[in-house]
Amino acid sequence: MSPNWHPALSHAWAWDTNLPARYLGLYRAEFYSEVLSLGTARYFVIPYTLFGCLLPVLYLSVPHRDRLWLRSARFVVALGVVLLNWEIIRSGTSSASIAVSYATGLVAAWGTVWGVGLVLCVDVQRGVARVRVRERRGGGWAGEGGADRLTGGEEEEKKQAAVADEGELPPREYEHYWETYPEDGGFFKRLAWVWDLFSSFRGIGWNIAIPSVPHPRPGVDLSAAISSMPLKSPTGFHRSTTYRAFLANRLFHLAWSYIVLDLWTITARFDPYFVPGPSPAPSHALPPALAPLPASVLSLLRSAAAAAGVLAALFSYFNFPQLVAASLPGYNPLWQHPSIFGSFSANILDRGLAGLWGGWWHQSFRLGFTLPTRFLVRKGVLLEKGTLTKLVGMFIAFLLSGIMHAAGGYTSIPETTVIYTPVLFFMLQFVGICLQSGLGWAVFRMIGDVPRGWKRAGNLVFVVAWMHWTNGLFIGDLSRSAIWLFEPVPFSVLRAVGLGPKGDSAWRWDREYMPRWHWGTHWWETGVRI
Repeated sequence: MSPNWHPALSHAWAWDTNLPARYLGLYRAEFYSEVLSLGTARYFVIPYTLFGCLLPVLYLSVPHRDRLWLRSARFVVALGVVLLNWEIIRSGTSSASIAVSYATGLVAAWGTVWGVGLVLCVDVQRGVARVRVRERRGGGWAGEGGADRLTGGEEEEKKQAAVADEGELPPREYEHYWETYPEDGGFFKRLAWVWDLFSSFRGIGWNIAIPSVPHPRPGVDLSAAISSMPLKSPTGFHRSTTYRAFLANRLFHLAWSYIVLDLWTITARFDPYFVPGPSPAPSHALPPALAPLPASVLSLLRSAAAAAGVLAALFSYFNFPQLVAASLPGYNPLWQHPSIFGSFSANILDRGLAGLWGGWWHQSFRLGFTLPTRFLVRKGVLLEKGTLTKLVGMFIAFLLSGIMHAAGGYTSIPETTVIYTPVLFFMLQFVGICLQSGLGWAVFRMIGDVPRGWKRAGNLVFVVAWMHWTNGLFIGDLSRSAIWLFEPVPFSVLRAVGLGPKGDSAWRWDREYMPRWHWGTHWWETGVRI
């Protein structure tokens, strides 16, 4: 909707401290023009925008075991998911909120990957189960099939035990068990079961959990498996043992990420690279602090700033939901809320680029990305283990990740995003992993094993160099999508104490950040607009 250069915003070779606000105003004005005047865009409205994502939940909530025709309908449902989500992307659905405009495509693409994966690649109603707990009264179990919740003073006793024992239960009174699909339960019980699965992206607490997080192993006594579960996975994802430690850890990450995001908005966002995005010729002058720097140094600073912004956002937006989820009533033990990122040293230093993406990164979408490969293994197309299976799995995962982020750029307000650059960035990560693996093999063949310190140094240098060389494809497109103009914190502490541009309010969220009711022309266009 907006080119990199706009006549109303051209201040060539004169640094403009209002540059972010000017572009934000332009993007919002153009979005409303396309919605209200041209009719080429429409609002992100709940529930309509999420129909394609939620269709698998409704479908899987209906038992299929004795209904062959309904089980066969999974192909129709998968096609419906693809078409509904494609319609959201294609139709110009977006939002005046910069982050929501990007998230529109991201959600639609992820809803397609995850929904189709659960419908076609996993036998949800026969082979998937979640960890639950039931209580024993007298000589038997309470309720048919065991009770899912505790009552009265026993619930309080369980909570007290959880404080010191991370939710593990007295072995003679309670037992953990795998709860399979509640086929004989009512519709709402099945709906709750399926929704729990659908919202558990990493599969924690389910028998299909990703291997990089601490989780009980299927096929063994479950209570024993949970009580002996390691505090840290081989890739460094750790779990808290007390609610006090969990609270302290999550609040610490929220605090530092909040400050970093706040600082980011009063520093890096005044570099034109992060506002209209990279362009062949500069249409806006650099801030005085950046103007004298050589191009190579400026490029490194931009890479560092982008990494800081992305990491702070991920730590902030993933840790907060964990705090909320862990405080909800019912069976919600701490081991189901492991850390967001893995170990830096065990992954990046010891494994290089493969460790960065396969062990250190947050892994939130890993289960969905690996479902196609699991399906091919189950069908005998690929072996369960082997180099080819690993390569195919990596290729599919990076391709899907690139498509997801490209969809986010496509639904953003500016039309200056380049749809292939996020895909190219993620595919280059696949190439980089193969290249580093090949270089490591060649070095070993020539000189044999090398000291661990040298290996770690080489891995770190390769990761930093490769990410710096390739990240412009992704970070530049984030800039063109205007994602950096989003206000990540509602209240700016730094502005409140006098830092930041003169005249900036400490309160950062305006009415565009608030949900509101929208009456559409058609019934499906009516709902909560964000």
